[in-house]
Amino acid sequence: MKKIVLLVIVMTFTFHIYAQEIKICGIDWLPFSMSENNTITKGISHDIYQEAFRRLGRKIVFHKIPWPRCIDYVQEGKYMAISECYQPDILINGKHPTGVFPQAVFVREDFPENNFSWELMKGKKIGMVRGYVFLGKIGKFKGWIKDYAVDEIMMTRKLKMGRYDYILHDVFAAQRVADKVGVKIKMLEPIIQTYPTYLCFRASQTEILTQYDNTLGLMISDGTFDTIYKKYLNKSYTEIKQMLNFYQ
Repeated sequence: MKKIVLLVIVMTFTFHIYAQEIKICGIDWLPFSMSENNTITKGISHDIYQEAFRRLGRKIVFHKIPWPRCIDYVQEGKYMAISECYQPDILINGKHPTGVFPQAVFVREDFPENNFSWELMKGKKIGMVRGYVFLGKIGKFKGWIKDYAVDEIMMTRKLKMGRYDYILHDVFAAQRVADKVGVKIKMLEPIIQTYPTYLCFRASQTEILTQYDNTLGLMISDGTFDTIYKKYLNKSYTEIKQMLNFYQ
């Protein structure tokens, strides 16, 4: 009888741990995460996370929280992971990115330049969003004069008003923001840099990260990633990866 009771207790405890909700935080970032009432409800990354944890028998809760606070909450243990993370030195991530963050320089549509070069940008003022982390070639370049706006809307408004000739923008978001502001823009070719983005966990969550990352590998192999990407971008994960080179 004692053995049966002990077995029931162990099974109950195991089920509780297994069924525990995965709490994720992140920001609105089309087309990867989109929110309603401060809950992320759709998007490429949202759908990938939902399917991955469904296969693991886990339910996710995905809240919209400002980026710096979200990172703090994950480190403090209030949330298990942060979405769209491209700072693997802060937290931990697996080998399979779910998103991609391509950055390029944008100008007004009637601006005379069409092509990007680092030489072109020497001595030029460029609008950037305060609080974003700029890594790689962008972070290392010292030739331009950085001027920070509070957000993408304000940065794009300054471009419209002529206070900026150049802004550094997310390729996926730039046109959407420009439409909202009411300015016609164009991208200087080529894209400067592309960061892969991950669901990043705090360091103590290596076990669930391994399970999650292995599941992503299966979802890539069975075409689930391609299906989800096509739903939002009309291009598959495989096509986007080849176009943007996730690992620049």
